Amino acid sequence: MDNERQQLVQKVIVKIKRFFRSTHAAGLPFKEHHLNRIQMGLLFHISKNDGVSMKELAEFLCVTNGAVTQFIDDLVEKKLVVREVDPQDRRGVKVSLSPETAKALPALK
Repeated sequence: MDNERQQLVQKVIVKIKRFFRSTHAAGLPFKEHHLNRIQMGLLFHISKNDGVSMKELAEFLCVTNGAVTQFIDDLVEKKLVVREVDPQDRRGVKVSLSPETAKALPALK
């Protein structure tokens, strides 16, 4: 891995760790959902990239589309994110934060 990419990965890891600690320390609604670090990372990534595709999320996590679908299914069930059909491509799905989650996240920034 080249140095620039390694630095970028390190920055992402630090931000995810901060995000994870902040949500638990702040007593936000996420604590009751018992989210793992991957799910917290997904919420953070979705907050920065509203309307992100499932394919982009899979690439972000370096996992298969099926794996990211399982993570998102759980977040949808917990009402933390919403799925919408991509208006540009009916086969595609876009993922956004739920309104409640979007309101809670600015407190962490």
